[in-house]
Amino acid sequence: AIDKAKNPPKLKEEGWRASFDLPSFQGWNIRDLKGECTQETASFDLYSVKFTTRTDKSIALWRRDVPVTAGAKYSLSFDVKAMDGVGTVGFRVASGGKTIISKYFRAKDSWCKYGIDFTVPENVNNVTLYFVVGEGKSGKTLYLDNIQLRRNESGVIANVQSDTKDVSIADCGAKSDGTKCTSAISVAVERCIAS
Repeated sequence: AIDKAKNPPKLKEEGWRASFDLPSFQGWNIRDLKGECTQETASFDLYSVKFTTRTDKSIALWRRDVPVTAGAKYSLSFDVKAMDGVGTVGFRVASGGKTIISKYFRAKDSWCKYGIDFTVPENVNNVTLYFVVGEGKSGKTLYLDNIQLRRNESGVIANVQSDTKDVSIADCGAKSDGTKCTSAISVAVERCIAS
């Protein structure tokens, strides 16, 4: 039998989900913050990743060699629940040492889904993803779950569940009704799961 914790399934260009429910990091790597899989709380299924914060901006989790299609549009979303004092959370998408997109959101104390749309440059076939925790108070708890990358030709944040409500939509004139942003580069969405 294949140990999926040590040999995570191969990522697909059209999309995938990391929900940490094996429980394992499923090919993700811990970097600057202390992190562990936990059943304390989760937005999707049973497990999430629990981090303890620092005062400075920190890369909490990263994954290299994520396959993408050159020139295609993608939606990246993730769920976060944070204690008061955490500050901001975000994702950076990079390739060849250059940032494709980097977006941060104010962390909330209930499960929130955050997302970004981006277009992969023509000469890029894989990217590195970084989950980043911004400046805040040291020793606070933050949970991450349900990271999803989906190919999304519509250019509007994909895969937001019906049990969520809009909180805000930012960047390049996107409208609260989800109308496509005028920029081909990115749109960012923040949605909190209704409690």
